[in-house]
Amino acid sequence: FITKMGKFGEHDGDGKFTNVTGVALDSNGTIYAADNSGNADVQKFSTTEYKTPVIIDETELGQGTIGDHSITSSNNGILSVIYKRSDALKYAKWNGAFWSLSTIETGINSYSPAIAIGAQETLHAIYSVSSPNRTKYAKWNGVSWSTSTIDTSVGSQRYDVIAVDGAGNPHIAYGEGNIKYGRYDGTSWSTYTVTDSDGLFPQIALSSKGEPYVAYLDFATKEVKLAIWNGASFNSTAVAQMEGGSLNLALDGYDRPQIVYTEKGINP
Repeated sequence: FITKMGKFGEHDGDGKFTNVTGVALDSNGTIYAADNSGNADVQKFSTTEYKTPVIIDETELGQGTIGDHSITSSNNGILSVIYKRSDALKYAKWNGAFWSLSTIETGINSYSPAIAIGAQETLHAIYSVSSPNRTKYAKWNGVSWSTSTIDTSVGSQRYDVIAVDGAGNPHIAYGEGNIKYGRYDGTSWSTYTVTDSDGLFPQIALSSKGEPYVAYLDFATKEVKLAIWNGASFNSTAVAQMEGGSLNLALDGYDRPQIVYTEKGINP
């Protein structure tokens, strides 16, 4: 079934969105949605109605104080959110009653963070940092965050996404124009080019065998493209025409790729 929750518009505490970045469920089935509105909260819905937003960070109230939320939930419904401030990347954990906060990295201008949960509820995150430009990775070990740099050969504007395979290793897609893919084998990162020009809005999904699929918009040809890993490199195929907007990618139970995309407006 399809249920309408929220509407397009500047977020002011009434269920409006400008750019949805993720959706997660808690143990009661309550729906939480993050967006890039710049507010210190996440939107909250039941299956039938909009509820009062949940404030993430009481020290950062007000429009524009924080942004670039990414949200996920564990198997037992514990919510995890990472978000940027002007000088830091932060993490918030929701246990159903309150948020516990920690800092991933300070003294940075971060953007486009993405978070995923792997084996043993381990948290993995990817994010971009400027001055100098670089793509970074963070891992939560249950007590603290450790960070490392994946790639320094990136531009100033990027999109970052992350997925975790069955062995608990993270896979990432990132970039703007030059879209790249990275994987961690338990020891080190390896990176590969998906497309060396005109790429936008990368999305990543992993097969049951851990094989990567990357979807993106080719803004030169105005096409949605799907890049499939052949064991050594990526082969890209045009899927549909797309004038603008954004897209998302998932694999079904038979490892068949499914792509949803919008011509313009809010993220699908």
